[in-house]
Amino acid sequence: PVVFISQQRVLIPAKLEITSREQGEDNIYIVKVTISNFVESLNNRRLSLKIDSLGNVLEASDTPQFVFGFKPAVMVGRNLNHCLDVFTGIPIKGGEHGLDMQHILADMVSKTLEHKDSSWRCGLHLPMKAEDIAAAKSNIIQANMLANQTRAALLTLEINEQEDNNGMVSVSSMTAHLWRAEQLMGVVEVDKQGFIVKAGCCALHQPGPLFGVASASLLRTKLSKWLNVPSTYEGLLIDQKKKGALKRKAADVKIGPLRHAVGRHNDGDPVSVTVQAVVREGTGPERLVVKLSMEKAEQGNPNFARRLLGLEQVEDSEAGRISPAPGAGSAESPDGAIGQKSMKPRGGVKFGDDNVGSTSMNDRAASEDAGTEEEEENMNDDGGKSRKV
Repeated sequence: PVVFISQQRVLIPAKLEITSREQGEDNIYIVKVTISNFVESLNNRRLSLKIDSLGNVLEASDTPQFVFGFKPAVMVGRNLNHCLDVFTGIPIKGGEHGLDMQHILADMVSKTLEHKDSSWRCGLHLPMKAEDIAAAKSNIIQANMLANQTRAALLTLEINEQEDNNGMVSVSSMTAHLWRAEQLMGVVEVDKQGFIVKAGCCALHQPGPLFGVASASLLRTKLSKWLNVPSTYEGLLIDQKKKGALKRKAADVKIGPLRHAVGRHNDGDPVSVTVQAVVREGTGPERLVVKLSMEKAEQGNPNFARRLLGLEQVEDSEAGRISPAPGAGSAESPDGAIGQKSMKPRGGVKFGDDNVGSTSMNDRAASEDAGTEEEEENMNDDGGKSRKV
């Protein structure tokens, strides 16, 4: 999908269908534009699952089958450890050192409430029981089939809280959003000094998920802080490796080269992104519009759960080696840097009734239909009870 801007500066998502036909010696291209909405556009990129505190799926969105290769309805009644590679083999309750779905999700909820745009990389496949997954992995042919059917995804949580009569706040419900990693795309605007002055143009093009941080964390930083790209306005437009580049001036270039960059995701592992800058036309200060797209979608790290709970640190300590695991407890620092800083535990995450009724997912998603150009100004607003990620 693409996003148009109306004369009233309202964002309008649409689908394009391009066909061509020959007319004499020329090719004629026909572009069909179908107006859409943000709910439908988001559903074409992600699968949304309402889950309880143990990871059991209660509801599923009407995401099209082509997104992950199966109908979302098959997820209802199953647990996340049946379909996400990072949870394979993890028990629902009673795991040693708290290595179970109950404790893992509680920790993820704490991190989401602390940093509302937290995200985690994983792989999603058709729901299978743990013993079936183990049996498949023991057979090389079945293991290859399972690997081919597993799609790289990004997991985020949307938390809804409720307050009781005594003023105690608890989690009333939560929704796991699984984004198709290959479709992740972000847009930032860079000023003449090379600083990011706008992060994201709408709900479909937020740059933060590419790095596992809030999009607002990128503001007032240089893109070179996140990726190995030039740090200047001119550097993003001119390919210094190209013959004759030294003689060119940035003022003569409107579209920069397609760059293949590598950065660091908030989980501690590398992330591969393509980068291309285009001069923004029109009135106002000179700026670059930079498109960031996922180049190499990664699935989940096998040690994800142990890292999340800090169990690798425990094991190293017991063995006489005190060396924090990469990405364990990592979070973005206040100035937006991706660090290995320990996150302060929120503590006391209390879950309410897991079956508390709520509005439908499509109704909740409809609130994202109101995206405007000034959306990033509200990204730090955390005053509501419902925190969207």
